Amino acid sequence: MGNIFIVMPKTDNSKKISDMLRNHGMPCDYAGSSAAEVLRAIQNYNNGVVICGGNLGDMSYMELNEYLPKFFDMILMTKENTFFPYETDIVRLVMPTPISDLMRTIDMVLENQNRLLRRYRPPAKRTKEEKAAIDDAKEILMHRNHMTEEEAHKYIQKCSMDSGTSLVEVAQSIIILNREK
Repeated sequence: MGNIFIVMPKTDNSKKISDMLRNHGMPCDYAGSSAAEVLRAIQNYNNGVVICGGNLGDMSYMELNEYLPKFFDMILMTKENTFFPYETDIVRLVMPTPISDLMRTIDMVLENQNRLLRRYRPPAKRTKEEKAAIDDAKEILMHRNHMTEEEAHKYIQKCSMDSGTSLVEVAQSIIILNREK
């Protein structure tokens, strides 16, 4: 389950939506009326969904959406006759919305985020020992197989991808196999 934040012009409406979701097994991490407060609250999370009303007291939904971090999405809840021209990356639900539709929409948004998070991996931070192992393995390949450094690195990368192991594990295997010969 992902993180859910509710910010509506009236705190009572936020609390009602939060209570409905909680009663259906979707606990909320924040329910209030301040966009600034929800932005402070989401700083402690990697991803989530912000359920928002159109015009908050301290900023518009467009401003709030611009300040949301990379893996946060917005669900905008508005009246049917309200026109919002800048909704390119915002999911919109017309009020009143059945709780089942809101829950399915939240699930859809969070599943999409989870898919993106699985694809996104920050670059690995390697220790000096790990870097040294990769360099040693490249040296072995360069000397034994007459490869350039780039070819040796590509070879280690390919073995890593083919075997589903890290570059360091492949490098350590190359070093161990070289010692055995």
